[in-house]
Amino acid sequence: MQAILINLDINAGLGQHVSTIQNPANIERISLLSVIDKFPAIFAPYLARMSFSASLLLVLRRTRYTKTKIAVWVIVALGTLLNVLAILIVYVQCGNNGSELVKPTSKHAQFCINSNAEPIIGYVQSGRFVSSFC
Repeated sequence: MQAILINLDINAGLGQHVSTIQNPANIERISLLSVIDKFPAIFAPYLARMSFSASLLLVLRRTRYTKTKIAVWVIVALGTLLNVLAILIVYVQCGNNGSELVKPTSKHAQFCINSNAEPIIGYVQSGRFVSSFC
């Protein structure tokens, strides 16, 4: 799904300078597809990590490694919390003014949380998983 959305973005002009995009309507289309694309971009790796965790728990199912099982469950819970938080931050960061995500106006800073929130949450996500599984 994410690959389809990225291909649609690229066909609309993603990666080009704004001045080279011939159809001005494509700029809004790129913004919209970029916002929609964030859900599969966050959720797909999460599912991969959780499937690995489920496999690990199946292997540990009949062993006596209780502390290891608890640690895996804690990691699963933290991963779920961080990914849900990341998805929520992306889509509710502008409150009732969701159109600000696609077509920012001069009031963007008034309606939306700091634009550094998404990179920070992404950094926290990657750092926690690098230290746990990867």
